[in-house]
Amino acid sequence: MGPLVDTQGGCRRNLPAPMDALIQGLLLHRFFPALDFNHNRRPLPEDTVPVPAVSGACMLVRRQAHQQIDGFDEGFFLHFEDLDYCARMQQAGRAVMFVPSMRVVHVQGGCSQQNPDRISVYKAAGMRRYFTRHPAGQRWLLPLVLLLLRLRSG
Repeated sequence: MGPLVDTQGGCRRNLPAPMDALIQGLLLHRFFPALDFNHNRRPLPEDTVPVPAVSGACMLVRRQAHQQIDGFDEGFFLHFEDLDYCARMQQAGRAVMFVPSMRVVHVQGGCSQQNPDRISVYKAAGMRRYFTRHPAGQRWLLPLVLLLLRLRSG
């Protein structure tokens, strides 16, 4: 097996605050990589490391930990449910770990290619729900972030 490549933006990342979403929405992270809350442009760690969040596309979770936080919040659909899950894990004193030796293929965009307008609506709803629960002291930025998301999605 060749070297592992960390290509998916959300496979290891920080828990975003509204300012992070604004930076992503304005594409500022492309000009200032240090502002990117995704870690995929950073060197791949050699060993298993704690991270704030991982992608919901591939999670292995102990049943006791899943039950401790009452599982996934069914109020989310398609976006931000994994970030909420990781945030609640950390609030419960659980670690979120990234295992670089695991290889997973996630075909991104399967849902969004079929109906991108609907996905934009789900993304905005997930973002609103996530930042309402986890505002990181920046709740005042949420209307601006949601407006930007609407403008970018047409």
